[in-house]
Amino acid sequence: MLKKLLAALGLALMLAVFYLMLLMGIGSDASSPQQAQSLPPSASVPAISSNLKDLSAQFGADVPYISLLGEGALNDITSHGVTGRLLTWQDDSGFTVSCIRPAALASCIRYDHLAVSGAAGWSIAGYPVLLAQDAGEACVYYSTDDAAYALYLPSGGVPALESLLSHLSFVVANNQ
Repeated sequence: MLKKLLAALGLALMLAVFYLMLLMGIGSDASSPQQAQSLPPSASVPAISSNLKDLSAQFGADVPYISLLGEGALNDITSHGVTGRLLTWQDDSGFTVSCIRPAALASCIRYDHLAVSGAAGWSIAGYPVLLAQDAGEACVYYSTDDAAYALYLPSGGVPALESLLSHLSFVVANNQ
């Protein structure tokens, strides 16, 4: 009994210290350069491109896609004091893939007008997905250690999105 109480007390103390360190680190100038260094440089690729492989290399993480015919944009963003990178790719069918690094910025790629309906019961690359939908629109969200993803289909609903995702491929980033 005493061991369990001490273990619980130790865990609570550890969480409190972690929370305090997190609070003191948010917004400090010391943490920003470390986050910026983890992102690949963005100077060599234009912000808008029809070459997903180039955008993926600059993004620095794997990017899912259905078709390489489309157009994308890559932007550096800052939200809540965290610097990140946002890649958005839309193919000719309207299917849109949004990727953001680090994964802590996942709220930046959320489709607020869609109602989250829970786990979809399937996965992408072994990662469980969260499903959101409204009328004919559908979106799945998932995240890896490196990035967070939103895969959005503006029409056809969940069955069309699920069918489309069965053809999903990945551009593997060249992490150096």
